[in-house]
Amino acid sequence: MSNDIRTFEVVVAKVHRVTVALGYFYTGWALVLAKPPVDDFNASPLEQEAITMMLSTISHDLPFPPPNPATRHPCFCMKTYSENEGMLPQLIALGVLRKMPIPELQNGPIVEVALEETEISYACMRCSRDGVVGLNKPFELPGQPRLQRCSRCKVARYCNQTCQKEDWEVHKQDCKLWLTRPSEAARLMENRRRAEMSSFLDSSGFQSLKLNEHMGGKS
Repeated sequence: MSNDIRTFEVVVAKVHRVTVALGYFYTGWALVLAKPPVDDFNASPLEQEAITMMLSTISHDLPFPPPNPATRHPCFCMKTYSENEGMLPQLIALGVLRKMPIPELQNGPIVEVALEETEISYACMRCSRDGVVGLNKPFELPGQPRLQRCSRCKVARYCNQTCQKEDWEVHKQDCKLWLTRPSEAARLMENRRRAEMSSFLDSSGFQSLKLNEHMGGKS
């Protein structure tokens, strides 16, 4: 794969102008910094984190929207309130997202990813499933080697063969689905992620009864 990850500038929290890329991990979409996070105690939160903000959310109305039938580009329900307020107009103007011509759902509008696959920054499927802190895993960065991807589904990305082998027992359940029923594959992966997160929280002594509420609703 070529190093064509697209970067663009957005204004975060109305004052911070940062260079980001559109990132995909597991079943979620986010804006990720277009440079490695800074390992510095004195650095700002934006400099310390690999992810600037989460974009996607789960909607009661349509948990896993199918791809746009005309373009086959993925779609997701975007959270447009709270820290994401004002972000959608920026991303539309930049040609990163397009708002789908359907009524807005309970948790936000359905948007289509306008970028091509090579322009998106991906995270390792195995690493992003590693406990509850998948959000802090590194993404592909512009100008650096791209992750390896599953030769069958062309969806799952991995740091190396070790990550791919370790993930196969899990990934084989949804590998074929990505080719025929991508929405069902996304649902399967998301439900698995919630179960893993709930297990992680329980084992860490946290109450996880409201996990579905925290994640945006039940699937």
